[in-house]
Amino acid sequence: MNRKAMENVILMDLDDVSALKIVKDLAKDSANVVMTHHNKNRQNKRHVSDMEIIKCLRHGRVVESVHRTSKGNWKLTIQHYLMHRTIRVAVAIDNCDNGNYLIVVTVIVVT
Repeated sequence: MNRKAMENVILMDLDDVSALKIVKDLAKDSANVVMTHHNKNRQNKRHVSDMEIIKCLRHGRVVESVHRTSKGNWKLTIQHYLMHRTIRVAVAIDNCDNGNYLIVVTVIVVT
């Protein structure tokens, strides 16, 4: 499913199941994933690659429920075990003229 084919997620009411499905669908194409400056700093500090983040988004599970942010988009935290450690990715689902996309807010190494 591409960005233009999906409905505007900002207008939807999302629960964890539907939000996770949207994240996984969007993460199939890494062009739909935007890494913030803050996230890049945390990635470097915590030695987490872009590919590890993408894999977490594609295969992880929700550990912090989806909720609306003050900016009006949806945010949730996804966790996945890979490379002998567990990582969590805080991600926002947003929409622009080209469709839906993901904003990686930060990454945390749990173990």
